[in-house]
Amino acid sequence: MNPFIFQDNHATDPRLQRCNPCAYVKRRILKLTFSLLFLSLILVLSLLKPASLLAATYTSTTEAFNWIDPASHTDVVWTAAPGGPANECTGFSINTDDDISQTIPLGFNFNFGASTYTRVRITSNGRIQFNNTYCG
Repeated sequence: MNPFIFQDNHATDPRLQRCNPCAYVKRRILKLTFSLLFLSLILVLSLLKPASLLAATYTSTTEAFNWIDPASHTDVVWTAAPGGPANECTGFSINTDDDISQTIPLGFNFNFGASTYTRVRITSNGRIQFNNTYCG
């Protein structure tokens, strides 16, 4: 019997039919073989495309930027601000940290929900409101 040739004697040897260590060894060898094949495939694929091609590439371009003169903007007047008009907020947090602007003209007609609006208010939380002074 050649020790270098793997032989499965389970079918003929009744002692090996009860205890099956060779099947365990075969499964381990099969798992190892598939793992090595998978790693080999990854290695081959990584060699086909260099890493620089796999990474994202970015370019930058210079964009001209012109500041907009804030003098041409409509000033926001906060109600309840020190030195400003009385608080116009309604709702549960009138006296906490919420504030609302006075009405600000849009400069155009805005149609929303079957209504046309020409003015808005801004809350201190960043919400834009139409015909509403609720804060909270």
